[in-house]
Amino acid sequence: MLEKYVSKGSKKLRCGFTTGTCAAAASAGAARMLLSGKVIENITVITPSGNSVTVGLTDIKKEKINCLTTTNPLTLNLIP
Repeated sequence: MLEKYVSKGSKKLRCGFTTGTCAAAASAGAARMLLSGKVIENITVITPSGNSVTVGLTDIKKEKINCLTTTNPLTLNLIP
């Protein structure tokens, strides 16, 4: 988890990995691999709060790709 915060009104909100961040990373990684034809193991995405997050991509196969963080594992099934 990132130790960064943003203020919204009078509240202090914690920033970190979400399922959306993981889905964006898996989608970006899949698109990059499909377009380049090369396997990549890590991808960096920018969160809505402006933080740069690098996550590992695992279980890379032509039909699916997994994005693995410590809190939010996600599998993206690719349709051929």
